[in-house]
Amino acid sequence: MPCEIQELDDAPPVEREAEAARIASSESLRGFDLKRGPLFRVKLLRLEAERHVLVVLMHHIVFDGWSENVFLHELKMLYDAFAKGQHSPLAELPVQYADISRRQAERLNQEEIGRQVEYWRAQLADMPSGLALPVEQASKEQPRWHGTACSLSLPRELTEELRRRSRQERVSLFMTLLASFQLLLARYSGQEDFAVGVPVAGRNHLETEKLIGCFMNVLVFRARLSGEPTVRELLARTRETALAAYANQEVPFEKLAEEVHSERTPDRWPLFQVMFQLRNLPQADTPVAGDLPFEPFPLETGVIGGVDLSLEARETAQGLECQLRYRSGSFSGELIERMLGHFRNLLEAFVHQPDDSVWKLPMLSDAERHRMLVEWNDTRVEYPTGVLAHQLFEQQVERTPDAVAVMSEGRSLTYVELNRRANQVAHRLIALGARPEAIVAVCMERSPEMVAALLGAMKSGAAYLPLDPRHPRDRLFSLIADARAPILIAQETCARMLAGSAQHIVVLDGGQQEVSQESDENPAMGVSAENLAYVIYTSGSTGAPKGVMVSHRALCNHLFWRQDHIPLSGADRVLQRASYTFDDSVWEFLQL
Repeated sequence: MPCEIQELDDAPPVEREAEAARIASSESLRGFDLKRGPLFRVKLLRLEAERHVLVVLMHHIVFDGWSENVFLHELKMLYDAFAKGQHSPLAELPVQYADISRRQAERLNQEEIGRQVEYWRAQLADMPSGLALPVEQASKEQPRWHGTACSLSLPRELTEELRRRSRQERVSLFMTLLASFQLLLARYSGQEDFAVGVPVAGRNHLETEKLIGCFMNVLVFRARLSGEPTVRELLARTRETALAAYANQEVPFEKLAEEVHSERTPDRWPLFQVMFQLRNLPQADTPVAGDLPFEPFPLETGVIGGVDLSLEARETAQGLECQLRYRSGSFSGELIERMLGHFRNLLEAFVHQPDDSVWKLPMLSDAERHRMLVEWNDTRVEYPTGVLAHQLFEQQVERTPDAVAVMSEGRSLTYVELNRRANQVAHRLIALGARPEAIVAVCMERSPEMVAALLGAMKSGAAYLPLDPRHPRDRLFSLIADARAPILIAQETCARMLAGSAQHIVVLDGGQQEVSQESDENPAMGVSAENLAYVIYTSGSTGAPKGVMVSHRALCNHLFWRQDHIPLSGADRVLQRASYTFDDSVWEFLQL
């Protein structure tokens, strides 16, 4: 196939590499026609007279990771020879890729392959269908195949410690990294059983080492983290799983997916949604042809192949280089960076805490632990102390005595009017024996009088217990008895329904005359912030109703917090929408 040459040396020098990257990335997104071919494309981008970018694109069906080194080695040798006017120095291969493909097709019908298929059927039986990864921002704007990556460099010291730990536990570095990655996924998902795909070279015979082609196969490593395995025990489990998988690696993944009846979709690998690989293939020498050096051209294609996450670890002289590629429409870069940091912390724990349960190994860094456990929980706020809820209302009366305090069905009361009525109710309750920690039941329909009753109960020093007139009579009787409320404030209709439920019943419509004779001055009661302000009963849907007791301190703190987060001014109005037997009603009545 001819090589297309594109001149970029007319562009400003600072823009040439960026343009080359754009062209290369665009080329990488162009598909191949598998029916017609060709299955590779070549383009040469000229940056300047002696500097070029060679873009070589291969379909995975004819090229794998191992082939890359073979290709670079042969490219160097051919360039060297042709530059000197020599013939190709490459020896004739004893076998061709087609020969290997034919042999593999023949083996698929043999008894050994059948035995391996049965192994995989048993290994993958009853495996959960997915992995509950913490998707943060499922974006419809990004195509499913769009991906990006975050990187992590592990220092040489940690890499050597991992190698030592691996030798001590009789596992390979690959097994240690895989176990750590599976543990990371388990800790993030909360799942003990799931699968990770692992590509293998598939070159089990010496004659395949110099062939360009796709020999790669993908194995399914099932993670089992049930119970409380220690690091040593998890590594032993991983070793057993890995050795068995390698012993049964000749079944092509496509056949395996068919045999276990995995659901297939066009944009996803079946059986797993996460991949892991350790790139420790033989490295070719830096290709140099005469005086012409070759070096990699960094390129981000923005593609992820059929999985949600893919972790690749690469061994270098400086230590392990890890790259976590992810679907950019499903995860944020911040989350992936945290995951890589937690991966490193787990690796550290694998080295230093081999006898600890893997579920208890520390994942958070010191900074994260301080931020999440100390700073995040540092919720202390200095609010005024010793304040009572009805005192806050009285302060508002002094600030805006003539402003409308409550409005209902065309009727309204100013702050000073509402305060006077509440004071009269309070003095009546005090005369009937109301005191701190006593409970006054209130059973009324929505009205300005209901608000006066609630305030009056608190002003008397007692706590109010709201009762819904629409509830069954027996329930209301039982709540009054359970709360041991000696006094009930009610409208006349409710008072008749609840006759005999309390020692004293104060009527606030037909019997208003009695209350109107009381003083309208603020009563002075010895109430502290620790005394009860109100009691509200639960619905009782999970058993007997239970009274929740709330103090003035707790109520006032909540009101101050509300004002900090939802500040209201004198121009605002609050709709009293919640039933007053529900907690939300309290701040609707008393919003600062």
